[in-house]
Amino acid sequence: MDPGDSVTTVSFQLKPFRNGTLIELHETGYSNSKADQEACIDCATGWGEAMTLLKIYLERGLTFKDDL
Repeated sequence: MDPGDSVTTVSFQLKPFRNGTLIELHETGYSNSKADQEACIDCATGWGEAMTLLKIYLERGLTFKDDL
């Protein structure tokens, strides 16, 4: 099941920024259909959460242990 009517493409670009790194995320391919508009909003929320978790992981050095 696709979240909307269209197949989308996601790209990331990493750029130096001040003393760190800027991540630019672009998702393209949505149409103006109601299903695509709803999917776009849902995916934007998900990408925001994913980027926040990535930031925490990278800045805090958190690792996953298999024995959890």
